[in-house]
This record gives sequence, structure tokens and C-alpha cells, in this order.
Amino acid sequence: NGVDISMLRGRQFNVLDFDEFDYIFTMDESNLKNVLALAKTEEHKQKVDLLLNTAYPNKNLPVPDPYYGTEKDFDKVFELVHKACDELTEKLKTN
Repeated sequence: NGVDISMLRGRQFNVLDFDEFDYIFTMDESNLKNVLALAKTEEHKQKVDLLLNTAYPNKNLPVPDPYYGTEKDFDKVFELVHKACDELTEKLKTN
């Protein structure tokens, strides 16, 4: 899709991330629960949400894992994540 991610590196979530970031997004319910379990305050918990809630508020939809699917499945996931990121960008512009 023309997005260069060669400079990106994944890493494990760290409890210090609650103090470092204003928003913390997870891809699915399992990751959401794991991150929320590390939250020490209500303020920390308020920073955490499922990524797709930015595009589909309060639907609590997971980002599907396309790994065992087809190229169309990867395209669908890209579209979902792209839409969520666009919505987040618009939200941040207005804040």
C-alpha cells in the first residue's frame, strides 16, 4: 500500500508507557486486558482503548489477524487500520 515501515520496530508494552503516552491502543481484547492489568491508576486506564474504537466508537471491534488468510484479508485489515488512523488524526487536529 506504499507505506514504508522499514524503520519501525515492535516492542513489548512497558508500564512506563502510561506516563510517556497520551493514548495507548491495542489491536484486540486480549491485548486490551493485558495492558489494563498493568494500569496503576484510573488515569492510566482512561488512556487505553481498542484501535478500531477510533473509527467505530464503542463497538469494541478487534483488528482481525490476517496471517492465515488471503491477500484480500490483509487488504481489509489495512483499510480498517487506515480508517482508524485517519479518524485519530482528525481527532488530534481538533484537540
